Amino acid sequence: MQPWAANQVHTSHWVPVPAGCVSVRCTITPEQAVRGDPRLGCEMRMMYLDPSGNPRLGSGCGVASRGAFADDEPTPISGHELGSPPGVVPAQAGAFNFLVCDSIGVQQGRKNTQVAVQFSLTFGIAATISAAVVFEAFDGDEHPVAWGA
Repeated sequence: MQPWAANQVHTSHWVPVPAGCVSVRCTITPEQAVRGDPRLGCEMRMMYLDPSGNPRLGSGCGVASRGAFADDEPTPISGHELGSPPGVVPAQAGAFNFLVCDSIGVQQGRKNTQVAVQFSLTFGIAATISAAVVFEAFDGDEHPVAWGA
C-alpha cells in the first residue's frame, strides 16, 4: 500500500511470471476508506513484454467515479490479506493469502514472461490515493502458483 498521485497514469514494476502459470490476475486494491466511497475512479490495464522485450497491452477494466452508489448497490469492500481488515495488504512484496473482494482487477491468460499493470486513480479533488498492486498467478485448475525467484 502506498500513495499514488491522482489523475496520472502509473506503471507498476515488471514482475516475472512463474513456471506453471497459465493465467495472471492483477488487482488494484485501494484502502477501504476510498474503496467504500463512490467518488473513487480507477482505470487499469495489464501489460506484458513480448519476446523482443516490447511492452504490449493486455486486458483492462475500470470503475467510474460518481456522486453516489445506486440505492440497491452494496458498499464495495477492498481486497485484503487473509486475517487483515479490508484494504490492508503486507507492506513488503511477497506471497500472502489474498482475498480479492470488490477491488478493481482483471485476469487473463499468460502471455510471455513478465507482467505489469498501467493504471490511474481519481477521488474527488484528492491529490493522492493510497492503493496496492497485487499480482496472482494460477495453474490450469485455478490453484495459486508460487512466484519464482
